[in-house]
Amino acid sequence: SFKGSVWEFIVNVNNKISATGFKSVTGKTDVTEATNYVFKLETDLKAPVALPASEITHSSFKANWKLPENSDKIMLYVSEDNFITFLNGFNGFESNDTNTVIIGLKPQTTYSYKLKAKNSDGESDFSNIISLTTNTSYIFDLENKGNIKVYPIPASNTLNFKKPILTK
Repeated sequence: SFKGSVWEFIVNVNNKISATGFKSVTGKTDVTEATNYVFKLETDLKAPVALPASEITHSSFKANWKLPENSDKIMLYVSEDNFITFLNGFNGFESNDTNTVIIGLKPQTTYSYKLKAKNSDGESDFSNIISLTTNTSYIFDLENKGNIKVYPIPASNTLNFKKPILTK
């Protein structure tokens, strides 16, 4: 199989050949002169497949993906505003794994991620986009139900809980 292979060949003007979808090393694609040109054939690098997030908490999630053939690594892009801006460190975060955990997130916030594959020949198109919403923080949830007051916030070593006294 030639898939994933890089080939160099010489095209002579007398033997016209079409190399659709490939790039010229020299940048020349017009074979009109009586000379030889060297081309480097690059196979298409498919986009990775973004898989649903897992292990979602109030402050983190695990981004998952499937690496395409011929890729050396992926570049991960994570955003909370539809990719207008990116989370610090996740505007092309490189990994050769099939997942990574993103931490330090805000509770009840929608995040999205997408990926590109990368190898020595370049980058793929973007993958599909996965969106998720982080969970409610535990403290926020307890206080919103009106049953328990939690203090101080932030706490260093001790959290105090106070149940309100119900009066009629």
